[in-house]
Amino acid sequence: MSNLHIPVLQTEVLEAFSPLVNGENSKTLLDCTLGGAGHTAALLEYFPKFKVLGCDVDANAIQNAKPRLSVFGERIDYINTNFSHLIDESSSWFPEGFAPPWDGILLDLGYSSNQLQSEEYGMSFQLDAPIDMRLSRKGMSAWELIEDSSALELAEIFKVYGEMPSSHRIAEKIKSAVQSGEIRNSTLVLAQFLERVVGRRHMKIHPATLVFQALRIAVNDELRVLDHFLEGVILKMSEGGRIAIITFHSLEDRIVKKWGLKNKAKLNWITKKPITASVEELKINPRSRSAKLRVFEKRTS
Repeated sequence: MSNLHIPVLQTEVLEAFSPLVNGENSKTLLDCTLGGAGHTAALLEYFPKFKVLGCDVDANAIQNAKPRLSVFGERIDYINTNFSHLIDESSSWFPEGFAPPWDGILLDLGYSSNQLQSEEYGMSFQLDAPIDMRLSRKGMSAWELIEDSSALELAEIFKVYGEMPSSHRIAEKIKSAVQSGEIRNSTLVLAQFLERVVGRRHMKIHPATLVFQALRIAVNDELRVLDHFLEGVILKMSEGGRIAIITFHSLEDRIVKKWGLKNKAKLNWITKKPITASVEELKINPRSRSAKLRVFEKRTS
């Protein structure tokens, strides 16, 4: 697969970790969501003393990244798992030289363009594919979730994960259309149905956007995963270490902000307000419009 991914807020991410540069001392960073490897490649290129452990639940992402990152030799290693698992493991579990405590941690909660623009994942309504959405290829697909959930359960998913005010009406219409065969296991069919039912008047986004967001979050258990990781990550950071977190919707950003406030005795807020994409970046990469970057530093005792 050719790499279609453009990393968001790349300059800002490099600036977030630049204070870690300290003479000849090597620094170990964790990229929790390797994805298209754009951020990791930039970090390794701009900071010759850094080494990075690239983690991703998507095995394809790691395999696709290896040829691109091979030029960095032993400064890069990989783990194929959900990043939330990393805080539960002892140091001996990690590749030699890449164990915590980490000096820097990057958590980019967006999906790579490689995933969004691949039929294999069925995440986008820009192309036709089965409605899958699973990064790990395990567990229930989004289509199975739609089929197996009641209208009430589906409405709760749309309300909580999509923050949709008309979640019950839309869920009932989807369930009825699935049962009648009007909706089948197709991203385009579902998106076109939602466009007919919801309409596009006065809407800045496609009517399917929030439904697809809610299904992706539910299938990949994204909010619980983020919560679990944040609860233990400070113990995995070195003193003076930094964590940079990029969120793409308000649900994630609220979790990160709440975590920062809860741990204000242990963390310095490097960014008082989240950093967003510049006008120049928005022209190059429209997907960056919803990205917010927050940076925290572990206080020294």
